[in-house]
Amino acid sequence: MRRAGAIGWVVREDDVPWTIVAALYLRDALGLDFDRVLAAPPLSPTVPRITGPGAVGVITSPILLEPATTAAWNSWFARILWADLNENGESRDPQRFEPAGTPLAALDPAILKAAASWVTTQRVARQQALRKRPHPDALLVTRLVEQIEGERGGPVPPFALQLNAIPVTGPWVNFVGSDSALLSYQSRDDGSLLKPILEEAITRWR
Repeated sequence: MRRAGAIGWVVREDDVPWTIVAALYLRDALGLDFDRVLAAPPLSPTVPRITGPGAVGVITSPILLEPATTAAWNSWFARILWADLNENGESRDPQRFEPAGTPLAALDPAILKAAASWVTTQRVARQQALRKRPHPDALLVTRLVEQIEGERGGPVPPFALQLNAIPVTGPWVNFVGSDSALLSYQSRDDGSLLKPILEEAITRWR
């Protein structure tokens, strides 16, 4: 979105990067306790936990015992993250993503299908929730930028920002480069949380 009559700033919003969310589903389902790539909170609603390493029909290889699982997941997730965001936020079909070439490939395909099903359900729920709102979300961004300009006493310097909201718990944001941010639904929808994110984006573009 771009403010009418202005060329100084632009905020784009892309659909949720579903392969990223599906990977976070696996993280939560496996109970991995360290995400060194994004430090993202748990997904919301809570993902069903797979009980016990080596559970029948879910994990079929002893190589998936900690810490091998965490190391494999972090490496794989980093590749997914950068590949998705380098495609201008257009993520691959979650039905097609597979952790090929990593120890996570030992997972039963059923858990990959469960991840794809979960993220698809959340995508539909998010779209339905947005349609019920009385005002477009774009108005919130415009209002916040105008508020920042009022506080600064003049136009903000040129900046660009791409927002990707994902269903994680509570307030959370992680900038990926100078012009892209992953953030929680709560941080996207609450003006008091989104405003400092826009201010940070402006600072990063100076």
